[in-house]
Amino acid sequence: MEVSFLNDAWGGSASTDRNLYVDGVTYNGKAVPAGTASLMSTGATSFDVPVSGPTPVNTTVGTGADTMVLKISEDAWNGHAQYTVKVDGVQVGGVLTAAASHALGQSDTLTLKGAWGAGAHKVEVSFLNDAWGGSASTDRNLYVDGVTYNGKAVASSAVSLMSSGAAQVFVPATTTAVNTTIGTGPDALVLKISEDAYQGDAQYTVKVDGVQVGGTLTAHGSHALGHSDVVTLNGNWGAGAHNVEVSFLNDAWGGSASTDRNLHVDSITYNGKAVPSSSFVIERSDTVPVSVPATTTAVNTTIGTGPDTMVLKISEDAYQGDAQYTVKVDGVQVGGTLTAHGSHALGHSDAVTLKGNWGAGAHKVEVSFLNDTWGGSASTDRNLYVDAIAYNGQTVPSSSFVIERTDTVAISMPAASLTGDAGNNTIYGNELNNVLRGLAGNDKLTGGAGNDTLVGGLGADTLEGGAGADVFRFDSLAEAGDRITDFAPGTDAIEVSVAGFGGKLTLGLDVATRFVANTTGLATAPAGTGQFVYETDTAKLWWDADGAGGAAAVTVATFAAGTTLHASDIHLIG
Repeated sequence: MEVSFLNDAWGGSASTDRNLYVDGVTYNGKAVPAGTASLMSTGATSFDVPVSGPTPVNTTVGTGADTMVLKISEDAWNGHAQYTVKVDGVQVGGVLTAAASHALGQSDTLTLKGAWGAGAHKVEVSFLNDAWGGSASTDRNLYVDGVTYNGKAVASSAVSLMSSGAAQVFVPATTTAVNTTIGTGPDALVLKISEDAYQGDAQYTVKVDGVQVGGTLTAHGSHALGHSDVVTLNGNWGAGAHNVEVSFLNDAWGGSASTDRNLHVDSITYNGKAVPSSSFVIERSDTVPVSVPATTTAVNTTIGTGPDTMVLKISEDAYQGDAQYTVKVDGVQVGGTLTAHGSHALGHSDAVTLKGNWGAGAHKVEVSFLNDTWGGSASTDRNLYVDAIAYNGQTVPSSSFVIERTDTVAISMPAASLTGDAGNNTIYGNELNNVLRGLAGNDKLTGGAGNDTLVGGLGADTLEGGAGADVFRFDSLAEAGDRITDFAPGTDAIEVSVAGFGGKLTLGLDVATRFVANTTGLATAPAGTGQFVYETDTAKLWWDADGAGGAAAVTVATFAAGTTLHASDIHLIG
């Protein structure tokens, strides 16, 4: 403070002398030391008013479980420093005003509350109103004197803002891994999960065999610190192969490796066994599948009583649980619903021993696959395999097959006439001379070795004779429309009932007089006279009961492309 005496005057003596006196000074009610002065001539005198520092302020902004504390001070000049604070890009509170003097070692305490979690975070302090009067004592500045997060000091968090702008303070992850158990059931899938946290924690979901287990999960363990969450999923998935999908939901990236949110799957075990290739990182919002191989143990089962023994070797492709099936012998179910355990891929087979009093004659065995399912690929497909059948110690021919859909497969032993029903049957013969009848339904008949007779019956049937001289029989026009996959001209034969087809067919008739091969599929016989027409370019055999008349022809059978058919391949029966 300066006092300037402007108009000194002197008349030559003490009584004729103009002088100015400062008798005392106070500032805001407080006396200023050495606040007296005598000015005996024109000039100035000054007084030093000591600093009486401001009072720091304590401010709390926001709500939530997490606490971020900033210590703030300023160099005040022409008003106080103003600023804002963002955490992970989101402003907390409004415009704040500093009060504490940096020069006096004071700090305001700014407490921010929020739900930011234990991961890494970014704090931005923006100085809004810098001012400068040309010297160090006339300069408004803002200081961040320190930051703590949930009671822990943040390293390198003291920052000086000497001009308007923003300063960033990075809060490292301080995570604690968590253990979580979800679901119920005898099987346990354990995932070790960690994260690179940034602006919050990584979130994810887990599916087993296409079905999500639990809701949206949150990672806590810090990958950088070697921490992993233990997530235990319980269910009833069985011992077969399974597909696990981990979906990372909320990837975030701030432009550098230290500002990148990632999800790490550190390992997976299934029922205590490590899953191969189950350690990986997901660096973007994406889904990663993991294949859990089958860990099955084949089982041996004995059902029934009696002197005769039938042994079935059974295996499966397990998917979302095990294959289930039933077994009938001569139309009578033996035991209840059975469950496969042996892994076909691993070469394991269950041994299912059926005991009964069936005797030495021919028998029919029916295996019904009950619960087929398919997930869209070969690795997500439940199938049932019959690897072999033996009866009283003798291997049953042609008793190895796969059932790839919910279906029933019949096996003859040792040689038999097998007959289906109104459903869509799959019937296999063996190496002997079988007679297979589908009856109604869209059936699949496979003769195997031997000279077999295949009668599809009603419906659109698929007929495969296999090795040997096989006969494909049609007892009426209603049984036409089948597909023959392996017809061998000159060896196999088409049998047609003259009573069932009409068109003036008679026993003993030379079929060559009623047969034509062309590319049009049109009959050339006179109207009213039936004719077989083999359409060579489509491999279709037609029967036109009125020849060139107006009635439409009927497709008897469709053959494999390139099949050659002659009149001599068609035999007429009663």
